[in-house]
Amino acid sequence: MSDSRIQSTSTPFSPQTPQNDAVASPRPGPVCSAEQNRIEEAERRYATSTLSPFESALSTAVGHLGPHQSMELSCKTLVSAELAGKIEGKISIERRDDGKYEVTAFAGSQLGVGVAQARVMAGVAAGTKFVVETPEAAADLAQAIATLGGVATAKSNPALFPWAQLGDKVSGASAHALERLDHYRANLVEVKGEARATGALSVKAHSPGVHGHASADAMLAGSVKVDLERGEVSTAFRFELTGEAKAGLDLGHGARASTASAMAFELEAEGKWQGRLEARKHLPPALAERLKRGELSPTEAFEALKNAKTEWVAVVEVEVEKSVTGMASQGIGRIKVTAEVPVSGEALARQILAGDQAALLRPLLDAEWEAEGELGWGARMAVGAEGMSGEATAMNFTKAKTEKGSLAHAFSRASHAIDDQVAMKRTLEARGIH
Repeated sequence: MSDSRIQSTSTPFSPQTPQNDAVASPRPGPVCSAEQNRIEEAERRYATSTLSPFESALSTAVGHLGPHQSMELSCKTLVSAELAGKIEGKISIERRDDGKYEVTAFAGSQLGVGVAQARVMAGVAAGTKFVVETPEAAADLAQAIATLGGVATAKSNPALFPWAQLGDKVSGASAHALERLDHYRANLVEVKGEARATGALSVKAHSPGVHGHASADAMLAGSVKVDLERGEVSTAFRFELTGEAKAGLDLGHGARASTASAMAFELEAEGKWQGRLEARKHLPPALAERLKRGELSPTEAFEALKNAKTEWVAVVEVEVEKSVTGMASQGIGRIKVTAEVPVSGEALARQILAGDQAALLRPLLDAEWEAEGELGWGARMAVGAEGMSGEATAMNFTKAKTEKGSLAHAFSRASHAIDDQVAMKRTLEARGIH
């Protein structure tokens, strides 16, 4: 599907001169060569050709992002009854060091059996990542993804949205969103698909004015990811264990069907451990550079990857998150440490078959760990009824990564990295740069 308003001038792989000023104002307009200017102007022209009020507001907000800052919109619904179901979706926009914008989308659905205290479900999830030059294009792309996802969800639930199919046919909303996504196909840099199975147990306590909740989730998943920026294809098998504890004060004394975010203050802590075994194939450096410059088609890249050597990597992630929810706002602090250890598939298989269950653990203790911290703030709306809960959030995040080191060093540096990001944000704000 093509669009006559713009020819193929928008590409995520055009060169851009990096900015060295640590506190420079984010500049959404042309910043580099004549060719770069032409690409940005063409992208901006297309994105603003049909500007909705939501897209205009989002574009302005995205233009104020600094490096490593992001915006995230998410929603999820969980039903725990005789038939358990979960639907979740998330769209985030992050400004990179090179001034470009990453637009990441994720959606997942699961179905199974369960009650309020326990459930077992299986389902699928998928994600995509685009890289664009301007905040206008980032907002345009995010709106197209959200529209298409929202319409598809509504049409798949005719009992809840009986007029969705007719409304979409009359308005042409999904067709227009598909047309715009087709235009940005050259900006697609990553695709991921996953099959997952989960089991969960939860315990709740509730008395007038006070409530508490604790839960544990375990998930097995198999996934495939194609990363066109890095010239990499990987498949992974992972196990994830999540524990969550929540305590709160109900100002409305248990008005369950009311908007929970306006009725309570909550303190929540979450810990997550994830281990996965990945098989990766990389393009040779010369071909990877050609792919980044847009000189190598995805078909040619896949052909080259068929003959590439497979590398096996064991990955472990430990994540700790704290959040405070009050009235209609929410604050989140998150620290994640990650280690990757190259392994030999044959040697690993021999060790496991020989009964050496710690074959993966020993190298991880001596591995170099990288820490990533995030500080988020924004709005949250949650609703709850018997056997059903839902949540929608709009958050702003500041992200920082540390240099690699020991596990203890990674944890100790993560909080300092967040402090540095907060200090930089305050410096920008003091100078009138938002």
